[in-house]
Amino acid sequence: MKTIGVLDSGIGGLTTCCEILKLIPNINVIYYADNKNAPYGGKTNAEVSAFVDAAVRYLLGYNLAAVVLACNTATAVSVATLRASYGVPFIGIEPFVKGVKNDGDKTLYLATVLTKKLKNERGFICTDTACLAPLIEAFCNDCKMLERITSKTLSPHIGKLENVILGCTHYPFLTPYINKDFPNLTVFDGNAGVAKQTKRLVGAQPSARRGRIYFKFSGAKEYGKYSHAFRALTDIK
Repeated sequence: MKTIGVLDSGIGGLTTCCEILKLIPNINVIYYADNKNAPYGGKTNAEVSAFVDAAVRYLLGYNLAAVVLACNTATAVSVATLRASYGVPFIGIEPFVKGVKNDGDKTLYLATVLTKKLKNERGFICTDTACLAPLIEAFCNDCKMLERITSKTLSPHIGKLENVILGCTHYPFLTPYINKDFPNLTVFDGNAGVAKQTKRLVGAQPSARRGRIYFKFSGAKEYGKYSHAFRALTDIK
């Protein structure tokens, strides 16, 4: 059974893992949460690049078939350099914008500071929401608080919106509440595309056994929190 590495600044990349394991259920995942340095969204390019490189060096201590950057900011800053520097496939994540109509004033792009700078070339309504990742990190297992975060973020824009683009892997934790409270909105994120690309590069696995996810942390060992959040996301999916 093959193993892949998945990297994020915190808990957001679990939303990516769910999509990957849904498509490739018999693959092992080494999940590295750089929670010591989270969140990445408000850091400088140089800081993010250094954090990501250190995390990748750790992950490459395992026999990995590929490394997934399950972080929009890390992808925007580092993926090109990593591909040129290491002899393992790197899969980045980007918001799925190609399928969104080019009606900028009807689409809200929930971005971090860096992804806003690098990826809002199509004129979407763009809100600096770097603060959402720490909030979701703190309340990922609190359904009521996640629903409040969703309402507070979307309500000021709701009159004219048709689409919401999730520019951070933490933000799909809000998707169930967007679907519940704002059912007319279409939600876009890059996780399904990452799962398809991972399967293309790693291949379908012949083993009948289901894969496992192993958590590694740069800071506090938050096994209980991450396991609970992963089970909850798996139930939603």
